[in-house]
Amino acid sequence: MKAPHPAAASPVKLNARVWFEQGDTSLAGATEVALLSAIAETGSITQAAKAIGRSYKWAWDTVEAMNQLSPEPLVVRETGGKNGGGTRLTARGERLIEAYRAIEHAQQQFVTALSAGGDDFADCLSLMKKFAVRTSARNQLFGTVRALRRGEVNDEVELELSGGERLLAQLTHASSERLGLAEGIEVVALVKAGWVALVPPADAGSLAGYNLLPGVVRAVVAGHDECEVTVELSGGTSLCSLTSREQAETLALAPGVAVAAVISPSSVIVGVPM
Repeated sequence: MKAPHPAAASPVKLNARVWFEQGDTSLAGATEVALLSAIAETGSITQAAKAIGRSYKWAWDTVEAMNQLSPEPLVVRETGGKNGGGTRLTARGERLIEAYRAIEHAQQQFVTALSAGGDDFADCLSLMKKFAVRTSARNQLFGTVRALRRGEVNDEVELELSGGERLLAQLTHASSERLGLAEGIEVVALVKAGWVALVPPADAGSLAGYNLLPGVVRAVVAGHDECEVTVELSGGTSLCSLTSREQAETLALAPGVAVAAVISPSSVIVGVPM
């Protein structure tokens, strides 16, 4: 007889986690708060990432995402000065850590008391796992529907991103109906990095029918054949583009270089909160 898998044999226990949301979007949980705490202690994103066992790229992207979602920046980077600059938390970032720790302590007391009379939640847990879905799309852009132009087959949806940028998405009329899209609805736009092209700003005017988003290169991660380029748009939103190394060299992509991000409306996938 085959022995049961240890995970299957062990009882399901009640647990819970605390995270903050901005609107319907997750802003910070335990890992993000640990990163903020490490930044406060070390004054460096690089050292903070090492302290919590994460990559620098993950830490950078996480800080960028939290700053975009928060009404005020949680982390600021400083250059120059007596100590050569560094990274520090803002007052809002410090308050977030304090609030998280206080809420987490109270929540753990509640879970401990509740667990004393808990049942086996295996069936419910199996169902709930199906509700949690992650996506491989590198760009997850949060915004609001500002206009919806209906068509017989396809609809054009105009989104306003968190930084104020406008993004057009094209999807079938049936999809718009299924998602319940309407003006004022909060949505997430998913765009794979490979679907974001970069061109010089002067060339953007010749690309009618595309989303043309001006920005500045903030980081370039070069691989053997491809480069991952992070672009900060004019409103502060970050975009990731995957381009060939040859194209990156042709455009002389480097931090500080002005570019235009080009995205086809049909490459924008629109989702709504459950």
